[in-house]
Amino acid sequence: MEAFMVILMVFITGAVLILRTPTGKGWLGETIIKIAIGKNGYDEKKNHYVIHDLIIEVAPGKTSQIDHIVINQNGIFVIETKNYSGRIYGTETQHEWTQVLQYGKIKNKFYNPIKQNATHIYRLEKLLETNLPIYSVVVFIQANIDNVRASNVIPCKNLRFFLKIHTSTSISPEKMKETYQKILEIKENSTVTAQEHIMNIYTMQEKVKYNICPRCNGNLVLRHGKYSDFMGCENFPNCRFRKNIE
Repeated sequence: MEAFMVILMVFITGAVLILRTPTGKGWLGETIIKIAIGKNGYDEKKNHYVIHDLIIEVAPGKTSQIDHIVINQNGIFVIETKNYSGRIYGTETQHEWTQVLQYGKIKNKFYNPIKQNATHIYRLEKLLETNLPIYSVVVFIQANIDNVRASNVIPCKNLRFFLKIHTSTSISPEKMKETYQKILEIKENSTVTAQEHIMNIYTMQEKVKYNICPRCNGNLVLRHGKYSDFMGCENFPNCRFRKNIE
């Protein structure tokens, strides 16, 4: 019995430590959303289709992951989840948002998730070739987002209501199923694993660290903006990647 308790305590401690890592927090956040909207496939009660974790290969060594997609009579909803803590500050147009922790003692910058999700939608539209409305929604699991100025950024508790927002569009059950099957085919034909996607992210981060553009492999050079200096791609305007100077 004592041995069992020791093993159990080690397991719990390990699980807690894992959930405190960025990967663990991300997994937990996505799991909460999966519980809210249901598993992959058709949910008769909610009358919608769901696809989780769609990985799109944009180019060799470059991938994009969509956390969740919901298809209902109102349209296609592309959901980006964020499991940050603290208070979040940002607007729809800002390049970076700010996470504030410990009563303002710690401030972290992260890429605007609305812009991130806009890229996901752009790539999905190209693959689907559809005229159905596609909506972006960014869901924060636990952070205080009272200081975020964007209508499509919501707390997790509001997600189900957001998906039911009435629009002038009414998609037929046949069109909903057809769209779901198209996305499912993209998912099933993907040759990129989740592990490979994570490795691609690490590779991009390393490139940015050493001032190499992750989009076109050009050099990042110092540029002078209207409000502040930043590192921009040497291939501008063909490539508009930028890195803020800390």
